[in-house]
Amino acid sequence: LHARGEAGADACYAVVNGAGAHSELAAVVKDLGLAARVRFLHGVPDADLPELHAAASVYLEPSREAGFDLEGHGSGLLDAAASGVPAVAVRSGGTPDVVNAGVTGLLVDNDHPDELAAALLPLLADAGLAGRLGAAGRQRVERQLNWDRVVTELRGVGHSRAR
Repeated sequence: LHARGEAGADACYAVVNGAGAHSELAAVVKDLGLAARVRFLHGVPDADLPELHAAASVYLEPSREAGFDLEGHGSGLLDAAASGVPAVAVRSGGTPDVVNAGVTGLLVDNDHPDELAAALLPLLADAGLAGRLGAAGRQRVERQLNWDRVVTELRGVGHSRAR
């Protein structure tokens, strides 16, 4: 976004408990002159994550596939949705099972930073759109993507096998 000089280039970003290449990402951030806009938050307890999600305008999940290493289910995406925050994520692994494209967030192809930026910009520029997607995500978590439903379905499987 910064390189494109578009709306949203002045946004602030938080990288929370990210796995792996923090030092590499921090170096890129510094080289781009974005250190004042990006915060790396390490060791945030799980209990504090809902508060961080609720403070966000958008949850960005730019995970990459490397062989068999890919986003399995996207628990961070579920947490953000439960907080009413819309997501922009890559179409990889289990992410499309969590993000209903165009309804609860936006999905883009993997390894295309320009697509991530293009999807993020409308959500940063249009609070109404972000609010609608975030509210739909929260409703989906409450109605479908929750442990009560999973337990009920598993019990149903167990009962059908017992017959």
